[in-house]
Amino acid sequence: MSDFALVLNDMRDHYKKNLGKKSVTRFRPVEEVHDDILFAAVTDDVAVSGEEVLAQLKITAKAGATATATAIQNGITDATGILKDHGATSSAVDDFISKMNKQREDAKQNASKTIDKIYDEAISIGKEHPKLQGLIAGLMDTVSQLFHELVSKIVDFVAGIVKSVVAWLNTAWKSINTFFSSVGSWVSGWF
Repeated sequence: MSDFALVLNDMRDHYKKNLGKKSVTRFRPVEEVHDDILFAAVTDDVAVSGEEVLAQLKITAKAGATATATAIQNGITDATGILKDHGATSSAVDDFISKMNKQREDAKQNASKTIDKIYDEAISIGKEHPKLQGLIAGLMDTVSQLFHELVSKIVDFVAGIVKSVVAWLNTAWKSINTFFSSVGSWVSGWF
């Protein structure tokens, strides 16, 4: 395995193990040789030619983030509808809270799968375009930070729902739509 693939796999592991945590430190490679990849100087002509190549990774990242947010929105909407239909009985609220906790885990799992897909694509592109490896590694660090932030936003949102489930039920639909509309706008502004 190349040094580039090793660096990206280490970076992937670092960010995936921190999904859902409040904060994450920036990735720092273990070996000095890996610093050469992350901090490689890139000439202007390489940067310009690399933008087209990097654009596909950006598209994959946005699509994955949007799919993750949409899946969680649908899960929250469905669970909220069921709770609304069954009323705020003790068992219905307990079931709702259980479903919300599942949404938090699903957000982490969906993001993790998407991160794997993007990193695999990045490694493949880096092998084809060795001069772009520094740019690719930098982009992947940014993508990983954005996915960490996305999952943190979702986890915090769901935690807020669970804390005030009965009072929140009255404004659930508006809250869900407003939150995920803002997430969609935020993701569309990536890059």
